[in-house]
Amino acid sequence: MRPRSMAMSAIFVGPAACAADQLASYVLTYPAAASGDKTWLHVVTGVAAVVTCVGLLTSYRVLRRRTEVFPVDRFLAVLGLTMNAFFLLVVLVGFGLPKLLLHATD
Repeated sequence: MRPRSMAMSAIFVGPAACAADQLASYVLTYPAAASGDKTWLHVVTGVAAVVTCVGLLTSYRVLRRRTEVFPVDRFLAVLGLTMNAFFLLVVLVGFGLPKLLLHATD
């Protein structure tokens, strides 16, 4: 893939993973509360965190590429790094920490 297409796709990985985590957590909340087992909620958050890290690594690879990288590609890579870092923070602290500390329906 070209650096620009890699950087553009990496920008949207973090927000998509965050939205998927929110949707899956919403769907799994009442089954987790009924069974008393929050394992699947934690698995969904872990998968979203890993997918967001893949977006981080992809942006980092584009940023560190030495050939065929224009300033626009570097800007997109830095934007992808910051967006994925922000959404990794949202997934882990905003969604993951309450799942660890609170009851499933709180």
